[in-house]
Amino acid sequence: GGTVTFSCSGMITLTNEITIVADTTIDGSGQNIVISGNHAVRLFYVPAGSSLTLRNLNLVNGRAAGASGGAIYNLGNLAVAGIDLESNSAEFHGGAILNYGTADVSDTMFFDNEAGINGGAIDSTVQLSIHRSWFVENIAGFRGGAVNNYLGTITVEETLFGGNRSSGYGGGLVNDGGNAFIQTSDMQLNSAQDVGGGIKNSG
Repeated sequence: GGTVTFSCSGMITLTNEITIVADTTIDGSGQNIVISGNHAVRLFYVPAGSSLTLRNLNLVNGRAAGASGGAIYNLGNLAVAGIDLESNSAEFHGGAILNYGTADVSDTMFFDNEAGINGGAIDSTVQLSIHRSWFVENIAGFRGGAVNNYLGTITVEETLFGGNRSSGYGGGLVNDGGNAFIQTSDMQLNSAQDVGGGIKNSG
C-alpha cells in the first residue's frame, strides 16, 4: 500500500507476481525503471476492492502460462499512465492486461504483446477507458489483435492502432455485445484472417 518511488534507475526482475492487497501507487517519474517477468511470471494481480496506479514505468516480459493477463490481472481499479508494456504474453486472454474491473489507460504504449485467444494487448469486461495511447504489432489468436471488449463499455480517444493482427476477428479492436465509443483515433495496417481488419463490432 501507499506510494512507491525510486531514487535510481534499473531493472527489477520478478520471480513471483506482486499481489496488491492495499491501494498502491508505483511511480517511476524521473528514473528509467523496468519491471520484468523474465518470460516466466505475471507482474501484478489486483484483487476486487484494491486499486493500483502505475506511472512512468516499463513493464516487460510478463507471462501468464496457462492463464490470462500477461502483465496485469485486474479485478479492482487500475490506472496506468506513461507506461510501456512490451513483449508480455498470456496463454488465454489479455496479452498485457486482463481487465475484469475498471481500468483507465493514458499516454501508454502497447508493443508486441500476445494472447493465445482474445485481446493481444487488453481483454476487458465492465469498463475500460483509453486516452492518447498506442497499440502496435500486438497479436491475438482469435479476437481483438489489440483490444477485445466483451459485454463491457470501452471509450477510446486520440489513440493509434497500427499493425495489430488477429487470427480470427478484429485485427485492431473487437466490441462483442458491449458499448464502444471511439473518436479522434487511427486504425492503420491492422489485419484479421476472418472479418474486421480494423474493427469487428457486434454491440
